[in-house]
Amino acid sequence: MNSFTVSGWVKFFEKKFTSTGKCISKFQVSVMNPKPKDGGKATYTNVRCVAWDLDVDLEDGQEVVAHGDFFSKTYEAKDGTKKPDFGLNVKTLGLVAKGGTKLHQASTPDPISVAEDVAEDIPF
Repeated sequence: MNSFTVSGWVKFFEKKFTSTGKCISKFQVSVMNPKPKDGGKATYTNVRCVAWDLDVDLEDGQEVVAHGDFFSKTYEAKDGTKKPDFGLNVKTLGLVAKGGTKLHQASTPDPISVAEDVAEDIPF
């Protein structure tokens, strides 16, 4: 079973609509890594997230919990080299706020219709 949950802070939120009106939300979740035992500076890992039909507006620095399917693949860069790509296909997104968390459900598109709807290369 492919199930992945990440919590952290939003970075680089972008929302677009396909030619058929489907919403694609793209963003990164910045996750704090465990603090070094030597007392050094904290580091962060950024997880790329894509959510279909999740028409919600996020702001940089907003705390979220995202759950979905982890993906890993390679793509050909403009210079012709193969590059790794990984991230999260978001199914559920929780907005963390004072007083509780508000959940939003994303949809999982049919891979064939996705290829037809997206007029640009992914990743970003």
